[in-house]
Amino acid sequence: MHNKNIGNSNGQPQCPLLKMGSSGASVKKLQTKLAAAGFNPGKIDGIFGSLTRGAVLAFQKSKGLAQDGIVGIKTWTALGVNCHKPTPPPVNHCPTLQQGSTGPAVVKLQGLLKTRGFYTGNVDGIFGPVTRVAVVGFQGSMGLAQDGIVGIKTWTALGANCHKPTPPPVNHCPTLQQGSTGPAVVKLQGLLKARGFYTGNVDGIFGPVTQAAVVAFQGSMGLVQDGIVGIKTWTVLGVDCHTPTPPPVNQCPTLEQGSTGPAVVKLQGLLKTRGFYTGNVDGIFGPITRAAVLAFQECMGLVQDGIVGIQTWTALGVHCC
Repeated sequence: MHNKNIGNSNGQPQCPLLKMGSSGASVKKLQTKLAAAGFNPGKIDGIFGSLTRGAVLAFQKSKGLAQDGIVGIKTWTALGVNCHKPTPPPVNHCPTLQQGSTGPAVVKLQGLLKTRGFYTGNVDGIFGPVTRVAVVGFQGSMGLAQDGIVGIKTWTALGANCHKPTPPPVNHCPTLQQGSTGPAVVKLQGLLKARGFYTGNVDGIFGPVTQAAVVAFQGSMGLVQDGIVGIKTWTVLGVDCHTPTPPPVNQCPTLEQGSTGPAVVKLQGLLKTRGFYTGNVDGIFGPITRAAVLAFQECMGLVQDGIVGIQTWTALGVHCC
């Protein structure tokens, strides 16, 4: 029995099933392979006729294959053809960008820089001098090398997750409008509040006050002011709508004074971009970090305990579930 055809990375058949009467480029390839192996298929004309079939039978016999004159994966493989579809390269969620770069990744970069107050130009996907100045300014504020090149460290400091392997869940960036309720609205209100556009309660209810905040934010970013939160508005708010899988349980670990490590680095970076933390991003949760957490919690109407749990992480824009 012969397996189904296997395609290459371009969707073309890599090892098509061929038999008497077949024609085209694949037959020509077969005839060339047979001739190279010392089996005469007749004229290399792309037509699978009796001479080609005879050559196939003789080749199959020489290799101990079923002599049916039909060219399937086993015969192709014996002829030296790799019938396995190559694995597509992984998607680079944090590509290295520099002056001269263009495309969607630059759009994302400009949006993130704009929400943090470092970029004032158009979100046009063109990494020009204005974008470079914004990058250098942001890098300086985060204690990074000010080279104007956006690599993993700069992406991470901007809040991007550089380890995203699979397509996003459908509802990762749900469309929200007046009347919507639930956790996604809580997240939206928290993001708008952190940027100074929302002054109401973070209650998960998309009412007139939330809509006014959305419209004002959209206007500040040059988006259509329709009060509807779709992918463009989410993206400019700093949300990656292509986050594939739920984060691990420790994506939002509970932190308090005395904690150390990468999660504290992330916390300090997020607090710093929002203007609450002025110390070093050193991964050590000391008194200065605690004071910044308390100030942020007060600003967001959260319990002021200096402990960073899911509510504080969520208000900082982190997707915890």
